[in-house]
Amino acid sequence: MSLEDIREKKHSKGVYIVIGLLLVGMAGFGTSQFGLGGGSSRQALLTAGEAEISIREYENMLRYIQQNNPDMAADQARAIALSALKQRLALADYLDRYPLTVSNQQIDAVISSDPSFFENGKFSEEAFKKRVPVSPKDYRRSIAGNLSLQNFQSALAGTSIVSQAELQPSLLMQQLSRDISVAKIPANRFTATADAQDIEDYYNSHQDEFMTEEKYNIDYIDFNPKDIIKNTDVSAAELGEKLTPPRQATYYLFKDEKAAKKAFDDVANGKKMADLAPALGDAIEDSGGLGELKAVADADALLSQAAVDAIFALGQVGEVTAPITVDGGTYLFELTKLDNKLSDAVKKQIKTTLQQQKAAPRVAELSEKLDNAVFDNASPSLESISEATQLPITQSGLITADNQQSILAVPEMLADVIDSDKVIGKLQEPVSIDDRVIIYRFSAVEKPRQKTLAEVKSDIEQLVIAEKIHRQMTAAANQLIEKTKKDGLAAAAAKDGYTVQTYANFNGRVAKNGGLDPVAAQLIARQSPQIGKEKATTVTSPLGDSYVYVTDTVRLADGEDNAVLKQQLAAALAMEKGQTELNDFLLSITQRTKMTDRSAQLFQQQP
Repeated sequence: MSLEDIREKKHSKGVYIVIGLLLVGMAGFGTSQFGLGGGSSRQALLTAGEAEISIREYENMLRYIQQNNPDMAADQARAIALSALKQRLALADYLDRYPLTVSNQQIDAVISSDPSFFENGKFSEEAFKKRVPVSPKDYRRSIAGNLSLQNFQSALAGTSIVSQAELQPSLLMQQLSRDISVAKIPANRFTATADAQDIEDYYNSHQDEFMTEEKYNIDYIDFNPKDIIKNTDVSAAELGEKLTPPRQATYYLFKDEKAAKKAFDDVANGKKMADLAPALGDAIEDSGGLGELKAVADADALLSQAAVDAIFALGQVGEVTAPITVDGGTYLFELTKLDNKLSDAVKKQIKTTLQQQKAAPRVAELSEKLDNAVFDNASPSLESISEATQLPITQSGLITADNQQSILAVPEMLADVIDSDKVIGKLQEPVSIDDRVIIYRFSAVEKPRQKTLAEVKSDIEQLVIAEKIHRQMTAAANQLIEKTKKDGLAAAAAKDGYTVQTYANFNGRVAKNGGLDPVAAQLIARQSPQIGKEKATTVTSPLGDSYVYVTDTVRLADGEDNAVLKQQLAAALAMEKGQTELNDFLLSITQRTKMTDRSAQLFQQQP
């Protein structure tokens, strides 16, 4: 398959999206054969052999597409979602009949890295057995199915080989330099209006685009150890001890107190201990460095707290303590290193560490109570869990999925809410994010409704005006192209009042505030050059303006063959080719798979 074939096949946005969805992980999109909770709790939309796709999985896929492609028409999004899920179902059925081997080590790695099965920060076999919603054997089978799908897709999409003949055209495109002339058709040159009939007609033909967002009222308990730690008070006294910078000192063990006192007096009179020590000779029985000292002595420290306090009372390097008796010996301690202050980052870390230490018993206690209230209770409720743990029940109020000031700002919570059955009053499965656990139920669900014309009138007016201006600009660009083919771009543009700018050695990069905006410049650079006025071409920038351009000259850029560029291009083109081959394979097996499609009947039943 040539790269031109790939470009020809990937002509629509929908094809790009389907290929992308085929490479997305299976979580949230099905199939139910590989999930947990299939069967009666889900209504099958598509079935093939033992594999199936539920309506909930379809809705999740549709929402995913719409969120990432807000400009896409509703009908097109629904068609893409159904097409992608049919291909996934076909692949699931194919792998069920021709299974790929997944090792126990791979399955163990997935399970042991799931925070849902952690206790005290690491995987617990007991937590796994207690919390897994099906038998461990079935759960391992579901993981194996997911891994098989992912491995198969990644292998097929990532192992294509690009030949030199396929690589050369793209390599040449990267090495081309061209001279172009560009006429700008500014959007602000055109005007339009939208009357009442225009607005009503647009509304009637695009009603699917004017729906309210689904809203949820969620009651939840949020066990978040990070918040508990952050809200744990640490006293000024506790902080003061830890925030005192560490010091270093040298000890001198004297033969008797008299010799120690004389050395102390000499240092107090300006002499240095390093100069005194050799002359003292046998009066010093031992000496050495103490390393880094903290303001509060550890329980097993060799130095007494009194000795540490004396060292920390010294104000300058070189000062010594008065003679101190430790374990029957008389010592002087010389301050050898003093850090005046700790950095703000170190202070913050010290405070956080203290908070973690103080909060640890509380976190452990709440974690155990929560675990017992949820998993050891035959029919737990938010109220019973709150009573057992003293964690509050929070009410979200009516919120939409994109509310970033609510609990739905937590990605894992949002994904779970979208994929849930949304049964009012039912306690949903706990959502685990590392050590954090969110337990929730729906108290209200407000389904999307059709917005009235009055609600969207001003928005539609702008859409209609934009469409009319776009049509005017397209017509103007086409007229300029036809005139250019006859008279040349400069003469044709002058007659219509457009400015023309030339770019020598054009490579897609332009100066700011130039005649050609940077997005349009990149669009032009990606096109294969066709020389002459007969090949005049138009591009419309997402920034608003349109351009008609003519390629005047094409030449190879100076420079030797770039091995790194060639390697990068080969890798990118191989992935693009592999993704398309994966799509072709899935289209082929989808056509041959015996599949029951209930989408038409089930969609008709929905309100």
